[in-house]
Amino acid sequence: MPRPRRRLPVVVIATLLSVGVAAPGAAADAPLDLFRQTVARYRDDATRAATTHTASQDEALLDGVDRCLVLVGPVCPVRDVVTGVMLLTDLADAGFGDSERRGRTLLAGALRLGDFLRSRPQLRDGVDPEFLPRWFAHAGRFLTAQRLLPDARAAIDRALRDFPSSVDLRVARGLTYEMPAYWDTANYRGTRATLGVALGEYEQAARTHPSAFEPRLRLAWLRDVLRDRRAPDDAASVLTGGADADTIYLAHLLLAGFAERRGDAAVALAEYARAQESGPHYKAACIGLSRMQELAGQTAAAAATAADCLQRHERTELIDPWLDIRIGLTPQARVHWLRREARRP
Repeated sequence: MPRPRRRLPVVVIATLLSVGVAAPGAAADAPLDLFRQTVARYRDDATRAATTHTASQDEALLDGVDRCLVLVGPVCPVRDVVTGVMLLTDLADAGFGDSERRGRTLLAGALRLGDFLRSRPQLRDGVDPEFLPRWFAHAGRFLTAQRLLPDARAAIDRALRDFPSSVDLRVARGLTYEMPAYWDTANYRGTRATLGVALGEYEQAARTHPSAFEPRLRLAWLRDVLRDRRAPDDAASVLTGGADADTIYLAHLLLAGFAERRGDAAVALAEYARAQESGPHYKAACIGLSRMQELAGQTAAAAATAADCLQRHERTELIDPWLDIRIGLTPQARVHWLRREARRP
């Protein structure tokens, strides 16, 4: 004989409804609340959100990430997922300063959010189509700078399957082969092999995106490393029109370095001057120009240039784009674009 079903007293039913049907699990939404609150702070002030978050909150925040992915929709809007991608990336940047483990854990959270959006194109109607490929390229470059090459290549390759025409991803993939070559300069044969792979990636990017400037700058730098005489042509091709001031700065800086190494002091001096004109607040061109003035016997001019550059550099927090070339960092203009898109309501 079946047991009779027990009915809950009306007062109990009312109590459950007042706090939500899953009353015993209400505390489980605390991580989601933390995630959404941190996302809201990041939209208001990215720097403040990154600096007020503490390591003791990491676990709850990442639990909130997972809760959000389960409840995407009215409970956790897609825009929160988009914002969370850059929020967790910026937190990971600070996290690596504490420990590799913390940085990797936070970036893994960002990758979970990014992969969620990547695999669900139906949710990306309100997202700029360049956001995800550019972000995965940024994450890959970030991981490469931390020398986490398997993680970097895995993230980039996943994104390339969905965004095969992305120039940002193709350049980022090349960097995973170029940058390690500078870490192991004793392994010359291995270095040449990995640089060859990187060269192929940049050539493909330049071929499929002839109007893109970064592949040509990377080709110019790498071909000079490989003693390829086409390097100056690659750098000069960037100056044909349409480039922004930072790109023009880098092209002149590369041309100056090429001329200096082949002993053409007059051309080097002129190119360093043009680089300084395009990037007056950046240090690399100042140093080069002052050095070439000194070599040309312009001692007073060299001293004045050095003093002026030091004063200007002290008054700015701008990052010299030369680091993008030398270390493979994501250009700051692109990072700012990613933050603006992520923080958009």
